[in-house]
Amino acid sequence: MSGVAAADGVTSWGAVAAGELSGTGADARSDSGDVRLAFTTAPASIAVRTSSGDARVKVPAAAYAPDVSTDSGDRDITLPATPSATARLAVVL
Repeated sequence: MSGVAAADGVTSWGAVAAGELSGTGADARSDSGDVRLAFTTAPASIAVRTSSGDARVKVPAAAYAPDVSTDSGDRDITLPATPSATARLAVVL
């Protein structure tokens, strides 16, 4: 997917990828595969879940309240957290 206003993607096996998103948010899930989202405008809400795979979410500079958790693997968060921000980014690995 590319250049869409909002994205919802679900797969049991394989990757979910969407770029040039400009909408208010996305919900992407993969049981076995990577999830990659890239936004050109600041989203209000993102939910990403993968049971086995990597997640990469690219967002423009803005205030976000990220909530990232993992049962196994590393977390690499380069986004400054602003707990009072209204934009919510939830990533569960």
